[in-house]
Amino acid sequence: KPSITFFFVITLVTSLSSYNTLAASVINSANGDVCDVPCVPGKYELFECAHDCMVDGFSTGYCDKKSQKCCCTNRGI
Repeated sequence: KPSITFFFVITLVTSLSSYNTLAASVINSANGDVCDVPCVPGKYELFECAHDCMVDGFSTGYCDKKSQKCCCTNRGI
């Protein structure tokens, strides 16, 4: 039984540490926008970014030139 308990504790700690890593990959810009997906010329640009942001409940999205990431916002652009 102690080995099973130890296994569950290790599993819990590992899952929590992975969760924190994923959360850290989301960038909040200075104006409160959520930026996470990289914009890739020719593959994932303004149209795809804005569409995905609207699907996620934001008013629109844009490719931030500084971070090169798709930023979702509820502000008017």
